[in-house]
This record gives sequence, C-alpha cells and structure tokens, in this order.
Amino acid sequence: MKKILSLLLCMALLLTVCSCAKEKYDLLYEVSYDGITYCVRGSGSRAKQIVVKNGDSVLWQKKVKVSKRIGNKNETYGFYAEDLNFDGHRDLRIATAVTEDCVSYACFLYNPATQEYVSNKELNELYNVQPNPEQQGILGFTHTVVTDKNADTTITDATTLYVWESGKLIPYMRISLAYHSADRQYNSCVSYYNRELGTFFDDYTKESWMTPEEYQKEFQSHGFSGLYYFK
Repeated sequence: MKKILSLLLCMALLLTVCSCAKEKYDLLYEVSYDGITYCVRGSGSRAKQIVVKNGDSVLWQKKVKVSKRIGNKNETYGFYAEDLNFDGHRDLRIATAVTEDCVSYACFLYNPATQEYVSNKELNELYNVQPNPEQQGILGFTHTVVTDKNADTTITDATTLYVWESGKLIPYMRISLAYHSADRQYNSCVSYYNRELGTFFDDYTKESWMTPEEYQKEFQSHGFSGLYYFK
C-alpha cells in the first residue's frame, strides 16, 4: 500500500512540474496556417520561446535569446512563419537584436525528413533578412564603417540579393551606398556577383556619384535600403 501511495505521490508531483513548465512563459503572439499554430512565448514584452503546435500537440519548441529592445516589433514580436528557402514549407525567423537600422534574426529552416526546424548560420549572419518570392531569393543588409590612417571614414550600406543553390546562399546582385568623409561624396552602385572570382567585380558595376544635396533629393522620400531595386 505504501508503495502505491508513494507512486501516486510521485506521479502527482511529476504532473505538477510539467504543468508549471508549460506555464513558464506567457503567450505573446500566435498565428495559424493550414492547421499548424506558431506561438511566441515570453515574459512581459520579451520573446523567449518559439512553439509550433498541431492542436494541443507540441511539434517543436525552441528557446531564443532576444534583446529587450525588440519588444513587440511589427505587432508580431519580430516573428514570421514563411518560406525562406522556397521549398514549399514554412520556415521560422524571429528578431533577436537591433542596432540602429540593422536587425538580426534567428532563422530556422524546416527539414521535412526529420520534421525539425534547423538553425541556419548563413541567414543568421545577415541583417534585415527578407524573402523575395518574386526572384526566389533572400535580401540581406550589411552596414560597414572603415576608417583609414588619415582618419577618413567610409560608411557603406548594402542590400544583397542571394539565391539558393544546393542548400547554400549564393550572392547574385547588390545595391550599395557609400559615404566618403574625405570629399563628402556619396557613391551609389549596382553590382553583379562574379562566381569565377568569388566577388562582386567592377566590370559588372554601374555606379554614380552624388553630393550630399543630390543624395538628399534622391533618397529623402524613402531613405536608402536598396530594396526598390529588387521589386
């Protein structure tokens, strides 16, 4: 009898622990597609976990490290369930950090063979990741600042269109805008990737130079992201 009571007590304790684990984070946001529900859970306004469910059954869950600065970004806590590699399956991305205009994402690609979502390093290393279904590619943003020995600074913002090949991201086209402090000039150029050389080659580059006044006139209505080149 004592053994039975002990067993029942252990089961009760186990159920209590499981119940508490499920309620560790609050439901912040959820969206459903084709019977699958994608949830963002966290504390306050900070996302801490992604959960994928089919009804009450948890299919996959993952803790994520998200900066407090993200908050309820775009009313979704920076979370999106969308096809990132254009294989017909929804993948996941969630904003994790932001510095000025640069937003980092944790991206997970769905593997239909294992029914798991796998973190993708190539996507995670890009800023402002955005799928472009029209061109079956991924847009990624980079921001670099280089100062030479004469204290002249070049600030470059670039948006690159990548395409998928054999599970890898390959650069295809890039629009960049660089500001050169030495002569206070802006340099805007469109480049295409040369696969043989493994770089954006100048022979395939169209470029133009602008004064600060010309820059303001060109980009004051929409700012510079380069995205309009890829529409």
